[in-house]
Amino acid sequence: MSPSPSWAELPEFDPPPDLWPRILALHRRRRQRRIAGAIAAGLFGTALAAYVLLERGPSADASLAPLQARSTQLENELAALVPAASRDNPARHELERIERALQRAYERGAAHGELAALWRQRNEQLGILLATRQQDMQVTRL
Repeated sequence: MSPSPSWAELPEFDPPPDLWPRILALHRRRRQRRIAGAIAAGLFGTALAAYVLLERGPSADASLAPLQARSTQLENELAALVPAASRDNPARHELERIERALQRAYERGAAHGELAALWRQRNEQLGILLATRQQDMQVTRL
């Protein structure tokens, strides 16, 4: 194995005068491509976020509004019948279970269909509680 040449033994090399400008231009183009890629990725991310917000935004919430309004109406009717609702009622426990499921669904960003189904279940359970209370009120008045 031959020993490696020392610096003094290396041939003289005079680079062409336009070598450094070409190297700098190459680095500049690469940096511009990276910046352009980062900008494109940022724009894509922004567009995706806007799409998601618009898709799940006011139009999705607006279609839940009638279900939410009906729920509020049923709550008010129930409160007018019996101001202090019994917590021992099995129908009340079911309502609380549905309300917890609805809260978890909102927290994890559930789809519109799942939210609508939970609101319908809540309204149905409130209707059951209301009908039970109305029936109890009629029996008590006899």
